[in-house]
Amino acid sequence: MDEGAHLLVAADVAGLREWEASLGMWAPFATLLLMVVQALAAPTPAITVFGAFLLIGFRKVTREAGAD
Repeated sequence: MDEGAHLLVAADVAGLREWEASLGMWAPFATLLLMVVQALAAPTPAITVFGAFLLIGFRKVTREAGAD
């Protein structure tokens, strides 16, 4: 998660895609975890979660979360 956060802050899109691909099936769950952290830690910018959704896709994350 730390690597993903650093890549988001650096706006390294290619690096983010590689990181997301390395997570495999856990990528949607990592995105959900980022959302929880953002909700609990006010200083965390919402752009991190938005960026993760852009990389993974809203539909995939909601499907993995059981909201489909």
